[in-house]
Amino acid sequence: MIVSVEDVIEGARVAGLTDLPIFVHSSLSSFGCVEDGADTIVDGLLEAGCTVVVPTFTSDFELQAPAKRRLPRNAWNYDDKAVGVRSDIFDPLLNYVSPGMGVIPSTLLGRRNRIRGSHPTNSMSALGPLAREIICGQTSLEVYAPIQKLANLGGKFVLMGVGFTALTAIHLAEKLAGRELFRRWAKGPSGQIDEITVGSCSMGFDKLNDSVASIGSNLMVGASSWRILPAMPALRCFTSAISRDPYVTSCERSGCERCSDSIAGGPIIGECTD
Repeated sequence: MIVSVEDVIEGARVAGLTDLPIFVHSSLSSFGCVEDGADTIVDGLLEAGCTVVVPTFTSDFELQAPAKRRLPRNAWNYDDKAVGVRSDIFDPLLNYVSPGMGVIPSTLLGRRNRIRGSHPTNSMSALGPLAREIICGQTSLEVYAPIQKLANLGGKFVLMGVGFTALTAIHLAEKLAGRELFRRWAKGPSGQIDEITVGSCSMGFDKLNDSVASIGSNLMVGASSWRILPAMPALRCFTSAISRDPYVTSCERSGCERCSDSIAGGPIIGECTD
């Protein structure tokens, strides 16, 4: 089977995504043969009336912490001098994403009229009727504002051939459960070094599958298995599960500071080390 724009439109209709804002995490290869590659997926969702939101992360812009912002319990090696691949300033007009983000986010980012957030390392981008409304709230410290806005608008999370380890929304649930987000630093659009918030390790997030077993739906589009979750109910389920058992997000890899520091509550904002 060769996946066409019409197949994607029909999949969106069956999944109840028509005219909704959707946060898409995806693997293009999961579809098998696709008529015009990633453009087919983006075009099909847009033609279904969706506002498509994708992660367009650029971790290459990270910098070392300023000397007086060495926060404890922040899962960060303050002595690492080799931080950041790029030395220039992040600009939302850039079409650059870090390697490994995927073809579909990169394709959407290259489209005319797309809207990109101003977060220097964890920007989100959107295309469609509600793109500006959803993205405009993202700032250096409000990294997950677009996800909260999408949920408030009745949107859905769509996993296309990927699992919960790719679901950025779970980081918002961690924050809602009371965890402090990690602090990092990067040159933002102003050219100044910004303190920014980022999420924890996501390698254990598949353990949250049971918390949303009773909501959402599944379908196949081509060879791609889609998992669709209503955003607001899913956030509530994830937040409740993390509050009940903080270790449910743990990747259980020995020595993972991102997991251990996050489960302990995240960085201690009022304290700094020399």
